[in-house]
Amino acid sequence: MGAERKGFAEEEFRAPSPGHRALPFWAWNAKLDKAEIAAQIRSMKAAGMGGFFMHSRDGLETPYLGNEWMDAAREAIRVAGEEGLSAWLYDEDRWPSGASGGKVPGLGDAYRAKGLTIEVLEGDYAPSGEAVALFKARIDGGAWRGGERVDPASAHGAREGESFLVFRIETAAGDEWFNGESPPDNMNPDAVDAFIGMNYEPYRAAVGESFGGTVPGIFTDEPSVHDRHARYTPGRGWIPWTFGFAEFFAERRGYDPYDRIPLVFFGGEGQDAIRHDYWRTVTERFSETYSKRISEWCGRYGLAFTGHFLWENQLGVATRTGGAIMPHYRFQQVPGIDLLCE
Repeated sequence: MGAERKGFAEEEFRAPSPGHRALPFWAWNAKLDKAEIAAQIRSMKAAGMGGFFMHSRDGLETPYLGNEWMDAAREAIRVAGEEGLSAWLYDEDRWPSGASGGKVPGLGDAYRAKGLTIEVLEGDYAPSGEAVALFKARIDGGAWRGGERVDPASAHGAREGESFLVFRIETAAGDEWFNGESPPDNMNPDAVDAFIGMNYEPYRAAVGESFGGTVPGIFTDEPSVHDRHARYTPGRGWIPWTFGFAEFFAERRGYDPYDRIPLVFFGGEGQDAIRHDYWRTVTERFSETYSKRISEWCGRYGLAFTGHFLWENQLGVATRTGGAIMPHYRFQQVPGIDLLCE
């Protein structure tokens, strides 16, 4: 067969260079110790690894992204360089990415995940100032049987056989996983910029001279627009939303989403069109706000943007948590997918 086949040396197959070897997620937890870090890197080299991802995990005692953390990162990158390995960064304290361990949503409601909730109200409607859309509707067995959009700033009386559908933008409650904070709003450009500032810029300041060399890139982990930790008023259905989303939708799709929003929740004529338009717009907003912004930052500084999104293997759940997954891959130099529990 000769020494080469289709441009790939047989010797490279028999004894791959580091770029063709596995790179494990390396759990950084407990108290980070530079001597132990160096020893583990050399153990990974001896075991045949090509590098590693420095991944904050449960049990971490060293303050995340603090001075000691960065000292440990510098040491890991130094030893990796000596050993001919690659040292990949990871962009979050545990996961999912976007929260910076709760610091991003801690900036205020604009930075916290939001949902458009629906309350089915039997009886008269009294305005409270919270509703963004209101319908008088006839609902039968979960199906839309007709209705009209009315002014949520005015009081309305109920008629027999009708319900009021009250739509509100609610902010997610706090959760222990995010250190008591809400999940982040990854459809808000300001929130993503804050995340980049808190989790990407510190690495550039500390180890930026290794970007594109010993540090080839950075991993983002399961960012989403809906998370199992997001909670809203009990008893209300909800879909992912953000401030300004209705205006963004109208610009992209050419009509006010609130005019047809009941058909996202209830079956009826026209449901397929509004549901398609809604999830397409979520996809565009999320991928352009999160993945594109991070990709552009990585491109400026010589890093490859990699990682994976949530539930790529289950279309329905993946749609619920992030719209379509594939459009995000346009913005990743190294697209990724998670295969667990095989």
